[in-house]
Amino acid sequence: MEKWGRFRIVRPKDTADLVFIFDATSGDDYTLTVMDGSYHHVLWAITTNAGSFQARGSELIDLLRQQIESDERTLGKPPKSLRAP
Repeated sequence: MEKWGRFRIVRPKDTADLVFIFDATSGDDYTLTVMDGSYHHVLWAITTNAGSFQARGSELIDLLRQQIESDERTLGKPPKSLRAP
């Protein structure tokens, strides 16, 4: 995620603007949920199925990136003040 240049991983999570949760749900479903760090509102939730958790984690991040880039084309990019350094 840091390779993309959009996010920095921070600890503790209380200091994060966004919280990413990877979850293995029922069956072979894997979900990546992105929540607002302050209010815990779900901003994106992406699910895929089958395969190993590691492979699906990478796929989920790719799908999230595609979704964010699509949203930016539709809605416009966030102001520089809201972008990761």
